[in-house]
Amino acid sequence: MQLLHRGLFLAVFATLGGCSDSEPEVAKKIEPVATAQQAKPAPVAERSLGMTPEEFRRQFNTQMAIVDEHYKLPKFDIQRGDVNDAFSHQLASNVGLVGTVSKKSGEMKEILVMLGAGKKYSDKETLMALAVTVVVAEAANPDIDKEIIGAVIPKMITKALGNIDNGKSEELTVGGVTYLAAASAVTGLMFSVSPAK
Repeated sequence: MQLLHRGLFLAVFATLGGCSDSEPEVAKKIEPVATAQQAKPAPVAERSLGMTPEEFRRQFNTQMAIVDEHYKLPKFDIQRGDVNDAFSHQLASNVGLVGTVSKKSGEMKEILVMLGAGKKYSDKETLMALAVTVVVAEAANPDIDKEIIGAVIPKMITKALGNIDNGKSEELTVGGVTYLAAASAVTGLMFSVSPAK
């Protein structure tokens, strides 16, 4: 550290004050010393759900077939992005799914389920939308007992819908996965699944 301070002092002195014609040489000698002393930031571990979009799709389809096989997910069309890749799919008129995929690992970083607002949906459409949300939660966290997820996710959604006027979200972490539900009269219900922090 002392060497870094001395190198910076010499660089400032050489730049500001009456140095000879050898200024560029002094700067050349000092610059590598200062650069060598700079600490490199530690790499940040990338968090993911530990599964690829295809693994998630298979899990979802297997579990959703028990409820209604009309809600099967086709193979995702992964769109390349600058930072992350992504996919989206409209399961029904009131249910959309968006996923973020790591460019580095190919694993999913987050899944967002959007349940539409602004229109009156039939009871069956509403029940299927909620079933899709529970199945997404289960498929993204396959190591956790489905009965646990099946019990806690509907409660979260009910609480989020109860907060529709104030926009307060509900968050819960189960088995290394964080679930978040937020409701708005304008956008509807948004339910996200992401790795725990």
